[in-house]
Amino acid sequence: MLKLMSETNNPNDKRSKLLELTHEGLNEIDAVRSQMYTMGSLADGDLSEEEKATMLTIFTKLHKFHKPLFEPNHEKVRCEKLGILE
Repeated sequence: MLKLMSETNNPNDKRSKLLELTHEGLNEIDAVRSQMYTMGSLADGDLSEEEKATMLTIFTKLHKFHKPLFEPNHEKVRCEKLGILE
């Protein structure tokens, strides 16, 4: 086991646990950080900062539209959007 995270009981809510990155976990993130930045620059290509901002605005709007369709127990919303009568 890599032991990248630690788990403790939540003193405010006995039903839940608190998770924290360990020293090893932080080291692992640091080790892959430059690769993540490289992947990010490949993803956004040669877009200008303005184009990236526009893309983020559009993706955020799409996310807000689609999110209710895929939440648990929202079959009614999906049917309404698809024009399907229950």
